[in-house]
Amino acid sequence: MAEIDVTISVIVQGVTQLSDHMAHNAHNIHDISNSACKVEEETQETKKRTLESMEDAKKASQKVLEIASMTTQMMEQMKKTLGLSHNNEKIAEELAQISQVMLQNSHTLDTTLSSFKV
Repeated sequence: MAEIDVTISVIVQGVTQLSDHMAHNAHNIHDISNSACKVEEETQETKKRTLESMEDAKKASQKVLEIASMTTQMMEQMKKTLGLSHNNEKIAEELAQISQVMLQNSHTLDTTLSSFKV
């Protein structure tokens, strides 16, 4: 009977140890599962932020293209304005020359008319 008690005691001790190991392993599995869930959540958040960043980058790229187009149009308008300014300068010079000729003709006419006065 003593042998049976010793054998049962050894079996109970083995089962108790096995139960403790299983509880410890279950706790570790639970911790690993929680960590995996957190990693998955962070991965999903990173994926979401990456998609948002890509969308923002697309929008920024479109804006850059719009700005480039507007800059090109502005440069073309500036070239036209510069051309008009040069034309206006030439016209102003020609008008100044005409004005000078008219002034000289006016003086000549005044001199001529003065010679007829008594």
